[in-house]
Amino acid sequence: MKLYSLEKIMFNISLLYQIPEAEIKGESRKGLIPQARHLFCYVAAKENEYTHEEVGKFIDRDHSTVTNSCKVVRTELSIYSDIYIKLYE
Repeated sequence: MKLYSLEKIMFNISLLYQIPEAEIKGESRKGLIPQARHLFCYVAAKENEYTHEEVGKFIDRDHSTVTNSCKVVRTELSIYSDIYIKLYE
């Protein structure tokens, strides 16, 4: 179920990272911009059930970029959740 529009998700990611939406949609790989872009793709595709094609079109990317971004976030979540669990056992 699509809880939020792509515009709203982008707005919130932009606020969270303090990065302008245009930069998240842009080509830059500097600083936290790629991380913000990856998180946008993950939240849109996995948490709000947009297709990878819909998300990719919104940020002017191919669907395979969205697939890769989702994989990156899933990997990071699994790594950091394992560390968090071990730290607070």
